[in-house]
Amino acid sequence: MKQIAREIVRHGIVQPLEMPHQNGKKMFAKVQRIGKEVGMAKACERRKVPMESLHHRRLDDAVNIARLMPCMLGNAFLREAPNLTCRPNGQL
Repeated sequence: MKQIAREIVRHGIVQPLEMPHQNGKKMFAKVQRIGKEVGMAKACERRKVPMESLHHRRLDDAVNIARLMPCMLGNAFLREAPNLTCRPNGQL
């Protein structure tokens, strides 16, 4: 969120999103009931979500995190988008 705030100031634009910061590692651990936080690569491995491109590249990481969102938010949150559920076999 600090990066977004800096970019807003730098470009002189209005805040595009009004949302509180959420810790994805904590969300994933809670929804998946694993008890401990794991990184993005481990989360992809646990859910059998193949990682796109290179780890630690900004856009690639953003794509991989977006693919994990159904697993971090929980299926109940995504009832309106059944094709985005995180199925038990790890496939999206």
